[in-house]
Amino acid sequence: MIAEPFMLIYIHGFNSSPQAYKANLMLDYLRNHGKEDCFYAPKLPFNPEQAMQMLVTQVGDLIVQYGKQRVFLVGSSLGGFYAAYLAERYHVPAALINPSVEPYVTLNRYLGENTNVHTGERYILTEEHAEVLQTYRVDPLSNPENYLLMVQTADETLDYRKAVLKYGECEQVVEAGGCHGFDRFNDHIPMMLDFFTKRVAGP
Repeated sequence: MIAEPFMLIYIHGFNSSPQAYKANLMLDYLRNHGKEDCFYAPKLPFNPEQAMQMLVTQVGDLIVQYGKQRVFLVGSSLGGFYAAYLAERYHVPAALINPSVEPYVTLNRYLGENTNVHTGERYILTEEHAEVLQTYRVDPLSNPENYLLMVQTADETLDYRKAVLKYGECEQVVEAGGCHGFDRFNDHIPMMLDFFTKRVAGP
């Protein structure tokens, strides 16, 4: 476990929330190691521009407090897409879990009215939202060593091969089977923290 003060930011996916299963698993793991205060999972608006404005501000503030080498991002699905943008902007390490590579394409199936499965919030997803998402695409990656990609091949929501291709120069964990939620996620938390630990530098 990382000894120095750090902050791990969990970025949830589309139609999710800070109460997501993986977020709770990470919080429980850190709590069991006396690091509960090192975890933060913001509640993101469905509007991608508002979500990114929130993340940019919060990540920037945390970097001022902790330093670039001790702010870590974990992004799931759409959160992985957001995390990649933030990792490029701030040069911080990120673990991407079954990340969306082209949400401006894959989310088109959800255009119209939606209901958040965690919060019950109802909202309208528009083509304009998809266009905004496209502005956050990062390609090529400036620091591939800052990324840990984690995908499972039976992801029923996204084509894992697109993530493997996009993050081809990055450290990767590609597991046969599984699902979009990432089976046995809890077993991988120590490995993720080890990835971050290797990137910790002094203040």
